[in-house]
Amino acid sequence: MDKQERVAYLGPEASYTHQATLSVFPPSPSTILHPASALEDVFSAVQSAKATAGVVPFENSTNGPVVFTLDLFADLQHKYPDIIVCDEIYVAVHHCLLGRPHPSLPTPDAVHATRSSSGRATPTMKTPHPTPPRAEPLTSLSHIKKLYSHPQAWGQCKAFLSAYLKGIERQDVSSTSKAAEIVAADRSGTSAAVSSSIAAE
Repeated sequence: MDKQERVAYLGPEASYTHQATLSVFPPSPSTILHPASALEDVFSAVQSAKATAGVVPFENSTNGPVVFTLDLFADLQHKYPDIIVCDEIYVAVHHCLLGRPHPSLPTPDAVHATRSSSGRATPTMKTPHPTPPRAEPLTSLSHIKKLYSHPQAWGQCKAFLSAYLKGIERQDVSSTSKAAEIVAADRSGTSAAVSSSIAAE
């Protein structure tokens, strides 16, 4: 029997890095996928040979490089001398706003007729002509008091958040799928996550 291949990736499951990992390392009896809670954990697993490969986010076409990953590749403290880049994986990123509906709000069909936001971001001196969002909410967002996501996602969804959730508190978390996990546990329905459709499922 062939030796099992262990692949570390920035998790948890349903993260965009998990999706990238699945596209190259589909689950099989000979491949074990291991989610790591931090980028440095992926590098450490590969360096210590606890994993034969690691998958980390490197760059986003709309919001630039993932600085934390670049810092680890630079390896200024010489912690990962044996790590090399073997390949690149391209993943289309489509964010969703995930949350529980507030129990006292009307159904989505009724909300479309009563939505108060125009979907236009407020012009400022710095941005006199803000970019309009490419999507609109399917339900009222008036009950949302806090947002969770990976820092990279805020920039990727800037137009939507400026138009529909301006001024709402934002909490950075380790991944978009972690954000979905936190919001799924919030029974109050007052929080939302910027995450993937896979995380929604």
